[in-house]
Amino acid sequence: MLVKNRTVTGLAALALASGACLTAGVSVAHASTAARAATVKCGSNCASLFNERFGSADVSAVTGSSAVGGPVALAKAAAVPAQDFAIYDLGHVHNFYRLGLINSTLNGSYGSDEVYEYQYVPARSFTDLCLGVAPGAAAVTLQKCGRTTSTLWIGDAAAANGSYTPLISGTDTAAPAAWALTAAKVGTAFTITKLSKAGAPAEDQLWQTVSGVTP
Repeated sequence: MLVKNRTVTGLAALALASGACLTAGVSVAHASTAARAATVKCGSNCASLFNERFGSADVSAVTGSSAVGGPVALAKAAAVPAQDFAIYDLGHVHNFYRLGLINSTLNGSYGSDEVYEYQYVPARSFTDLCLGVAPGAAAVTLQKCGRTTSTLWIGDAAAANGSYTPLISGTDTAAPAAWALTAAKVGTAFTITKLSKAGAPAEDQLWQTVSGVTP
């Protein structure tokens, strides 16, 4: 497994101290091996996200600067470092709520759901940059891991559609229409938008992961 080779800090460390489990690699229940989206160096330890609308041919990729604020979008799956991510399972929402790190709105709706971080690890190099939301922004970009709830994502199990699951931003305060990770077009930066509650969530808000080397 791909494990952080430095001390875990910030929110993740507090959650771990309360009994949460940190796991790297494809630890999410909605993981898939139907496609590949990693470099040889990163291998099966790395993963990328894709949504139901576009399928596993287009996966999460850093499409600009590899720095805070760097954009992330769907791109054609390829064995390139820009698509290498590590997934961290930080435990349940209620662990974060008890520590005062996640608000009561999220705890009331998602208390038993899992919390994840998605760290950018190009060619297996840890960057301390995770998929996140800058304060007051709707765009999803690279943000410092573990500093705030902006890099936390909740797997909304109740709204899952088969093997696809909405990912709710840890910054959310809205109920019942939560802010969910969304990719409406290939090549356009990820955003957070209100989770569709008209039947199943919209296909561009339902996510799965792929792991392993792109052939």
